[in-house]
Amino acid sequence: MIPEQTDENDEPRRSKPPARTWALRIGATALIFAAGAACQATRAEDCPKPKTKTRTVPGPTVTVTPTPEKMTTVIGKTVQEAEQRADRAGYTVRAHDASDKDGDVGDFWTICFEKVTGFDKVAVGAVPNGAPCPHKDGQPIPWPKVPSVVGSTYKDAIKALKGATVESVDADEAYEDDDVVDLGDGEYNGWMVCFQDEKPGRLIKTQDLDVVLSLAKGSCPSHKGTYRDPKNDPDYVPPGYGDDDGDDGYGGGTTGGDSYNPGGCPPGGCDNSRHCPPGGCKS
Repeated sequence: MIPEQTDENDEPRRSKPPARTWALRIGATALIFAAGAACQATRAEDCPKPKTKTRTVPGPTVTVTPTPEKMTTVIGKTVQEAEQRADRAGYTVRAHDASDKDGDVGDFWTICFEKVTGFDKVAVGAVPNGAPCPHKDGQPIPWPKVPSVVGSTYKDAIKALKGATVESVDADEAYEDDDVVDLGDGEYNGWMVCFQDEKPGRLIKTQDLDVVLSLAKGSCPSHKGTYRDPKNDPDYVPPGYGDDDGDDGYGGGTTGGDSYNPGGCPPGGCDNSRHCPPGGCKS
């Protein structure tokens, strides 16, 4: 039997583990640490997740309103078209009379002014269809006026009238025995305006206004109904016809008595106004 070994103090000497065992323990610990580090670096989803506690804290309710998209201009559109476009863009339209009349706005009024008045609201000022826009919102409508074109050529008169929104113009003769001739270009070259049937200065509030211009070449008559050649007038009376000097207008004279005709009627009486003096025949 081998006696038990003691140290200097006669204490039993404990056996030490072999050096290899210590090395294994240290290596295993390092391996575990390295494996844990590698897990965190490469596949975090496979690593154990730390346990956390979530606490819900009550807060105010927030309502999110979508921002309307940018709306394109509606000037020149009808009120109905503007409302349809605004609805698609997330806006509402409030229309008013753009003139100084404060009238009831219709669906087909034309928009002259627009202004965004809120986050999703648009105010528009409109005028009746066909009316010109005021210079500013709330001012009178600047209706065009019939211009004076007497003394102008027909070509220049047409330009002036169309500039005042008159689209329908007719031409007739200033002299009853003239014949207005259009050379095919619609301008009646060389013809002058002697009369116009629409009074200058009249407000043009309709697109259906029709203006008639009476034309002549050269000088104009003093009034409508005049003949350029007086002999063409059915009521023409030759100069000296029916004078009291006894000439009956037909080359014969009167000798007095029953043959005298103070009315100047031709023999046989009057058959029409061409042969009768003014006032008719006297018996």
